[in-house]
Amino acid sequence: MPILDDNTLLPEDSEASVDVPPEKIQYLKAAYDLLQQPIKHFIADEKPDWIIADFAQHWIIDVAETYEIPIIYFCIFGAASTEDASGESFAQRGSEILDACRAIAIRSCKELEESYSDLLHKIVDKPVFPVGLLATSSSTANLFNSHSSVQSIFKWLDQQKPRSILFVGFGTEFKPRGWGSVAESLQHGRAVVALACVYDQAFNARFLMEKGLGIEVERNEEDGSFTRNEIEKALRYAMFSEEGEELRVRAKEAAAIFGDQKLHDSYVASLVEYLKNK
Repeated sequence: MPILDDNTLLPEDSEASVDVPPEKIQYLKAAYDLLQQPIKHFIADEKPDWIIADFAQHWIIDVAETYEIPIIYFCIFGAASTEDASGESFAQRGSEILDACRAIAIRSCKELEESYSDLLHKIVDKPVFPVGLLATSSSTANLFNSHSSVQSIFKWLDQQKPRSILFVGFGTEFKPRGWGSVAESLQHGRAVVALACVYDQAFNARFLMEKGLGIEVERNEEDGSFTRNEIEKALRYAMFSEEGEELRVRAKEAAAIFGDQKLHDSYVASLVEYLKNK
């Protein structure tokens, strides 16, 4: 990643959003924008048939037009619309790519949200290709799990009683409710307790509740505050209560979709066929 003029704005070796706190992501985008010229030179040399870009590479539009290369917009989440140090908000970047692209690839599948994919197609009047949920493959998981330190953790977990362990992701106080985290949880049939803080997390939390796959920590409607009592209530509902049994059952059933590697590979294959034939 290129270095900004003020090298104190980003932690050393920052390469992705997981490497920086939320307030620093604007500087990560600013640094990423410095890749425009190197990427332009690469495209000029290699002349690819397609360019697949997400919201961040809004400047790729000019490069694509210069070399007459079509764009696929890879939609990873709903964008927040707050302009920052990079000079372009999430929404601005996403809308520019959306206008310029020939088709949209979205991290989803029809089994989960066909109605939303169809609606997006009607709104943008462009082909929309679900590419599956891109959850962790079994081969990747097995490679990770073979590490000795991980094996010791699983050995300890196997000795615990069912429903006695809670995984807490400290990325946003609770489980970081990005779409990738949702896919990982439901891939293994685990109900989600969401505490949405930033970006697409609020949308994901509402979507999970709509589908009966998760529960959101209740907040004060006026100021968004919550206490440990609300957290305890949500956890007990998801893990122990009779009222939450349907939630747990639906989460286990969802694993058949989220964990079906062949299904998600078939979506990627469909997109590849489109790219080959256009």
